[in-house]
Amino acid sequence: MIKTTGILAAGAAATMLMASGATATTIVIDDFTDSQRVANLPTTDFPSASIVSGGMFGGTRYMEVLNQDGVTSGTSLNGENGALTFNNDSGTSGVGYIVYDGTSDRDDATNTEIGPGVNTSGLNENLVIGSEAQTFFSFDLSNFNPGSGGSTALFSAFVWDNDGNRAEFAEIIGAGPISPNLFLSEFVGEDIDWTRVGALAFSIDSREGTSPLGTYGGDNFDGQVGVISVSAIPLPASVLMLLGGLGSFFGISAVSARRQRKA
Repeated sequence: MIKTTGILAAGAAATMLMASGATATTIVIDDFTDSQRVANLPTTDFPSASIVSGGMFGGTRYMEVLNQDGVTSGTSLNGENGALTFNNDSGTSGVGYIVYDGTSDRDDATNTEIGPGVNTSGLNENLVIGSEAQTFFSFDLSNFNPGSGGSTALFSAFVWDNDGNRAEFAEIIGAGPISPNLFLSEFVGEDIDWTRVGALAFSIDSREGTSPLGTYGGDNFDGQVGVISVSAIPLPASVLMLLGGLGSFFGISAVSARRQRKA
């Protein structure tokens, strides 16, 4: 008598690996179907900061904008109809913040810094789908257009784990092609536990400034991003073929074992 339990289990494992490689898991951070608009204008019907609840990561989204001092026009962030739009009126630059921390209240609704008031204990989310080197944030940039005039902006992404550790990523955008993928391994700072993410935030700043990456900023910078999600690199086709071959082998072996038992 030949035992088939191990063979069937291995075949099932191969099948599961094939399935996971062929259909990589995706975590949607925000699809911007829950409408929200904030604007920093001399006269406006919109607040400069607000919070909405819905189907986004952590169940709440906080947005805030600030424009440069001494201008008569303004800066806005608008999330609706599947897109987030950052807009600066003519002759204006500004900064926009968006925070996902699972809280409907923030202490720094008028603070220019993104850190104070972020709730790092409200979430306990695992964002590691593959390894950190395989898992990435994906930004739909199909309608991204920074406009004309040569203006650039500093894009930043921030993450906190439940212990309050923080890491971030920064990139100057607008001067050339932008990758839609940001890998977890590209964040720098404190040692983050990506299996216990407590808060997540993004910012875009078109005010003139200097960073280790260089100078950035300029008037009239606009941009739009669609769905933000977390995905993983699927297994290479060669690995899938190998797993497929193993699955076939295990299937044949199981049939042979059944025939021998009948004999």
